[in-house]
Amino acid sequence: MSRPTSWRLERYPELASTNTHLLERAREGCAEGLAVLAGRQSAGRGRGGRRWCSPPGNLHLSVLLRPPLPLARCASLALVAGLAARDGLLRFAPDLSVRLKWPNDLMLGDAKLGGLLLEAAGADRGEEGLVLGLGVNLSRAPADLDRPAAALADMGLALPPEPAAEAFLDNLFLRYRRWLEEGFRGQREEWLRASVGVGARVAFRTGAETVAGTMVGVDEEGALLLEVGGRLRRFLAGELFFARRPLSPAGLRAPTGGA
Repeated sequence: MSRPTSWRLERYPELASTNTHLLERAREGCAEGLAVLAGRQSAGRGRGGRRWCSPPGNLHLSVLLRPPLPLARCASLALVAGLAARDGLLRFAPDLSVRLKWPNDLMLGDAKLGGLLLEAAGADRGEEGLVLGLGVNLSRAPADLDRPAAALADMGLALPPEPAAEAFLDNLFLRYRRWLEEGFRGQREEWLRASVGVGARVAFRTGAETVAGTMVGVDEEGALLLEVGGRLRRFLAGELFFARRPLSPAGLRAPTGGA
């Protein structure tokens, strides 16, 4: 299957959900490479069906991909997309300390700046269609979450959605093609340097099980590695929690020489 040579970006003032819209287009046979940008979403959602606050001025973007791989081998694509999202934001604010929290969050300090949502249009193979959604709090952060949230505007950074979308797509184009050629292994070290939580004591919830341990990192397939009771355990899905650190404006800027 040929890879896209560029993205085809469609813009809408409003959609219920950019992911839902593209999932429908994927099932209709739309070719890989279509990206959809909405001014706002009336029914945006995150992982686990959570409501995603989608006011005007924030980024609401989804991309249709059709990797010729089994879905079980596509989970690391969310981590690669996180790197692309971080790259895109650093284009406009190179000293901003944007970090990645496994598996799909963009963080400023302990506050959530954005998130990714990877959904399959087909039941068996990635070539049936994967939709990658990205939401970033550019102008406003939700105030009704059970965890801290931040927006770029809070840092005095004014970034409209369209240039933010274009920067993400530029970087995703390069990282996606690299991922197709060599898997996640070639970008794993970059992700680890940009991540938060490695070496920290964490709690992890998957299904009905909650465990406590130390985050060791991620493997070459993007699975989370935790040391639990002296034993290394591997997880492909679940939710990670770690202790909150005090926030300060200085802490939201990258340290000199930092990755």
